[in-house]
Amino acid sequence: MPEIFELIADFNQMAALVAKQFYNKYHRTDLLSAYHEKIIPKEGKLGILKYYSFHGIGIYAEIGNVEIDFDFGPGPENKSDGFDCYRLAKFAKSNLKYSRFKDELVVNSLLEKLAVEGSIFLPQPSRNYYLDV
Repeated sequence: MPEIFELIADFNQMAALVAKQFYNKYHRTDLLSAYHEKIIPKEGKLGILKYYSFHGIGIYAEIGNVEIDFDFGPGPENKSDGFDCYRLAKFAKSNLKYSRFKDELVVNSLLEKLAVEGSIFLPQPSRNYYLDV
């Protein structure tokens, strides 16, 4: 089970790194608002991001050969530390270190176990889990 925590930690670290590229360039933490106000372009390259594209309430980005897709959490600070089985599995597919987690059903099963244990939680109405720290 510790490997799933490592996957979650790396996913969250990568999401924070993506968000930081925008914070540094645009000096805004409300990235979705800045995108909707057309301050931040919908897609492009930025800093270490080979490519990024905003979508709905999230963003897809490529750093090196690793792909990440995450939704921003609620509130003006646009938290980037939420995760779900689809996004973790997609992240794992582009990261050889986590190839055993590329199956969404495997990841979902592990997340459900962690939720029952109380290690992660799913605030309503969010679709994203968060670490219970």
